Amino acid sequence: MTEDDLVYALLEADRGEIEMINLIDDITNNGLSPIDLVMVFEEEDKFVVLEGNRRIAAVKLIARQIAAPEDFPALAKTLSAVKPSSAPKAIACTIAPSREAGRHWIERKHAGPAGGAGTKQWGPEQKSRFSGGTTGQTAIAIAITSFLLERHPDSPELIAAVNKARKKSTNLGRILQFLPFQAEFGIRVRGGKVESANQIEEDLAFWIAVLNALGDLTVSTIHTRDQRTAFVQRAASFRTPAEDESPTAAPETTEPDSASTESGTAAETQPPAPTPEGLTGDETSDPTAESGSQETTVSTENDPAPAQERPTPAGVTTTLAQPKPKHTLFSGLSLHHVSTRVQALLWEAQKLELSKALNTGAILIRVVVELATDDAVAAGVVPGTTIDARLGAKIEKALAALTASGVHKTVTGPVNRFVSGPDFRSLHDYVHSTSAFPTSAEAVSNLSATFVSYLRELDGMIKNAGRDGNA
Repeated sequence: MTEDDLVYALLEADRGEIEMINLIDDITNNGLSPIDLVMVFEEEDKFVVLEGNRRIAAVKLIARQIAAPEDFPALAKTLSAVKPSSAPKAIACTIAPSREAGRHWIERKHAGPAGGAGTKQWGPEQKSRFSGGTTGQTAIAIAITSFLLERHPDSPELIAAVNKARKKSTNLGRILQFLPFQAEFGIRVRGGKVESANQIEEDLAFWIAVLNALGDLTVSTIHTRDQRTAFVQRAASFRTPAEDESPTAAPETTEPDSASTESGTAAETQPPAPTPEGLTGDETSDPTAESGSQETTVSTENDPAPAQERPTPAGVTTTLAQPKPKHTLFSGLSLHHVSTRVQALLWEAQKLELSKALNTGAILIRVVVELATDDAVAAGVVPGTTIDARLGAKIEKALAALTASGVHKTVTGPVNRFVSGPDFRSLHDYVHSTSAFPTSAEAVSNLSATFVSYLRELDGMIKNAGRDGNA
């Protein structure tokens, strides 16, 4: 076979011409690879190429030592823009003792990993690590799992869970990149670095459970947004309850004033307190005290009986600590067809601790309501344009569209009354005025509740129109 025949055969192969063009472009810009040498063996005072025929052919085409076949005009056009002087002047080679000796190394290069003895192709994780990517599923998965391993380097359970989940890199990336997951658990990746809002990375049991669960799933079971949302809800059950989330606070016992009881009657008129079971009279009373002024001390240390079964001494009031009401934004609302941006903002708003972030909460109401309404306008279910339009006008058009679609006035009425009333201005002022401040967490929570049904119906209209904001 002549050199011309060899070049023709290389070009005739599937994608042969485009691959040769790409190789020529790479050689003229970067030269030949120094880590992948051409292999030759000596035969009859000549060196015969065993490995690297495409590279040698490309160099000879660049140097015009071989003419481009007429059947490949794209190659000819590429070569016309390349100077022959750009061809390498020398080619580094490794010399095999014989053709047979060279076959072993050729097989190691082209026949796959061979159990680790051959050339192993990079997977998505290796490619992302090498390229230093900071976005995309794989980069985010690497960032978060590496972050966890740095925080807990001595946990064999975490190491095993990470290795298991990384075998399902698509699942891992889809969930860790999913904005509702990041919003729910307060963890985010920016510029390849992990930011944590609530120290969730310290909940080792949570992450081990999440990673093991992802390792058990197939790609098809976490492919859609609804499937990923369901996983987020499932993952919430893996979280270790915080101390302030304990179901029942310990009862408080208070002794009355020595001169009176709850009813205001003098203490000496009350009958003596009974001696609790298991305690002797010596442990509960002072034998030298007068009959009408006896004090009773009840020790509950080492008492095996449950608190509700213990007798309450006379004159002692038992008070159960009542949990403080928790005010949230957009309680019970879930949106699936507005844009991903609005969904993420909603999740973050719902997790906000309003008592500590009143201004942020008030501003988020305006942002979520306006952007969701804009999504409905963009989807064509609400007439008009989002550009230079007042929020009130957009909401009024949205209410008209909801009414026309058959939505009951119990949904549109509260929003309509609010928009036409004096308090609507507060949505604007919370964002733009330096003197407008919300009064309480309850007020902000109630304001967001005004729009819950409105937003839910808009989300449904977008779905029915087939204009999903996440398509």
